[in-house]
Amino acid sequence: MACLRTELTAPQASGLFVRGMADAIAVHLARHYVDVGASQLDASSLPAYKLRIDTARRMLRETHASIVAIANEVGYANPSHFAQLFRKETGLTPSDYRRQR
Repeated sequence: MACLRTELTAPQASGLFVRGMADAIAVHLARHYVDVGASQLDASSLPAYKLRIDTARRMLRETHASIVAIANEVGYANPSHFAQLFRKETGLTPSDYRRQR
């Protein structure tokens, strides 16, 4: 902690330290957003994506399972993300799709 305090208070080094920290944070954030973006792209571009949505459609028509349970069953841990992708694919929310059966 003393080393950090020295770096922050030393007038000749503080600008370098702050710029270095900012660069490190920017690199970390950029890597994070690239990783997140790539994982979302992969999940929706694979043929398995269509199979997962088709399976969810069948389950919504043929079972009384909750939407959360269906989302989990077809591989989506986040029901909101599942609902968003389902709506993008079908034009309906999972609830609306089930009501139309």
